[in-house]
Order: sequence, then structure tokens, then C-alpha cells
Amino acid sequence: MNNIILAYAILKYLQLNGTTDFLIAPGSRSSPFVFALHLLKDVNIHTHFDERALPFIALGIAKASNKKVAVITTSGSAVGNLLPGIMEAHSSDIPLTIITADRPYEMHNIGCNQTCNQENIFSTYALFLQIRTIDSNFTLEKCISLINQFYVKAIQKNTPIHFNVEMREPLYDNQELNKEDSLGNKPCMAIKISVDLKAFEENHQAEIGLKKFIQFLFVKQWIALKEYANNKGIKLIGDMPIYVAFDSADVWFNPHMFWLDENLNPVKVAGCPPDQFSADGQLWGNPLYRWDYHRATGYQWWMDRLRYCFKLYDDLKEHGYNVELSDFFG
Repeated sequence: MNNIILAYAILKYLQLNGTTDFLIAPGSRSSPFVFALHLLKDVNIHTHFDERALPFIALGIAKASNKKVAVITTSGSAVGNLLPGIMEAHSSDIPLTIITADRPYEMHNIGCNQTCNQENIFSTYALFLQIRTIDSNFTLEKCISLINQFYVKAIQKNTPIHFNVEMREPLYDNQELNKEDSLGNKPCMAIKISVDLKAFEENHQAEIGLKKFIQFLFVKQWIALKEYANNKGIKLIGDMPIYVAFDSADVWFNPHMFWLDENLNPVKVAGCPPDQFSADGQLWGNPLYRWDYHRATGYQWWMDRLRYCFKLYDDLKEHGYNVELSDFFG
């Protein structure tokens, strides 16, 4: 299994769920996470040589920014050095995410260097999830699904979270990002966002720049029109459908917020029951929201969506509200 792809998928998931800062202490077993970190955009990366200090630095950043922070270390005694800081995070109700690289199970209890039992090593001070080596029975998609199920529940408890990630050698190679693994597993969507789109952006800078400029002009002109209308005593009313399209940027960039299968296709889709307008009901085809995720994150995506809409309109009509929230049918 491509260790960098696994590391990137984990880190990208955390970023999509609000983690802005990643702190790492250098080490061999955690090197795939170093490569993966530098594929991420819009994150802050901090490096420190002392694992004992690392979680305390993370605590300071989390308290100062009021944002989620993750700590990454290599295997062995380095993990044990994190305990005092994790105890402090637990006492302070700060949900630090701890990622520890680990040797696979077959290397334990045979005298391998820097190998110890890292499962649930922080006991009651952190919620624990073991992420074993990816293989034909435990695919990358299943791994991310497991992480999502764990994280959605764990983040509500406001306590440190510990991911212990097994990584087999070779840890990486220079061509690893450009090929499929021996099992034929394809890179996850998160990898494609960072790798494929980076190349696409470099090859289409002029076209992308033009689209961005047109969007900029449109928003500027729209705001000017809204101000003109408001000065004349006219208010603008916007219509925001409660569902978003399957091929929308919202679903494409936030697949974890919707009920999608391992191929990123909708598991179920939206519609409405029979009524006076349609004897058979209606099938709209929009992917359904993962309300467990939205509830756990305080409906942040919804708040951001509404906040932006109110920049464009004076009042807002929520299209489909009664179907989704009052008489749900999907």
C-alpha cells in the first residue's frame, strides 16, 4: 500500500474537518506524513525536535487560535514522551489529534528497534483508533469510512483523539505518488485534488485566471447593484435550495458531508412523497446530507453557506425546507 497516499488521506480528512495546524517531530516511521503534509494547501506546518514539548506547543496554538491542531510523531519511545502534554489537553478539554506512526503487527515482540505496544497507550486521556496496514481486505475507502465513523462521535466528547497508524516498509519511494499500489487501489479523491489539479492548474493558468476574474467582476457588479437597489428602498430576495447538486463544488470538495459510497456515488438521493402535485412523488437525485457529521460540527457548513448568501441578498427563501427538516423523505 502506498503509505503517502494513506497519510495524505488521513491528513486531508482532518483538514476538511477544521484542522489548520500540524506539528511534527522528525522520525523515520512518520516520514510518509512529512511528504503528505507538503501536499496540503492552506495549512500551517510546525516542526520541533522534542516530542515532550510538541503537545504543549500544540496546546498553545489551539488555545490562541480556537482551532483544531494535530500532532504527529514516529514510533517507539517518542510516543510515550507525548503523555504529559496529552494529560494537560485532556484536563483542559482541548481535542488535540495525535497521529503516531507504528510498525506493523508482525514486527512487534521480536526485538525490533523502537517498537512498543502503542495501542491505547494514553489510556483514559485520549480516545483511541488503530489504523492497520491497508490490504485487499481493508481498503483505503474502508479505512476512511472507519475514521469518519470514529471521528464524528469522538469530536463531540471534546477530548484528545489518538490515531495509531501502521506503516510497512518500504515507507516510500520517489515514484510512489505516480502509480497504483500492487493491489490496484487507485488514489483517493483527496490525492487527486492535490496532485492532479496541481498539474491541471499549471497547464491552464490563463483559463483559470480568466474564470476567476469573471467571477470577481460578477460579484463586484452584483454588490453594486444590490447597494443601488437598497438605496432606492428595494430589497433583494434570494432562493437557496436546501439540497445541492451531485456535480456541485460542495459535493466534490466535501464528500465526507454527504452519503456517498466508496466510489463517491450517492448511497441515497433526495425526493418528496406523493402529494396534490404528483401522485407518484418526485425523485430529485440530490445526495443526502450526513446529518450526524453536521450536528457534530455545529452545522458550521450551513452557517457559512447562509452567511455568504446574506452578503448577496437582503432576505432568503429556503427552498425545500419543509421537505428536508419537517417531513423528511429521501
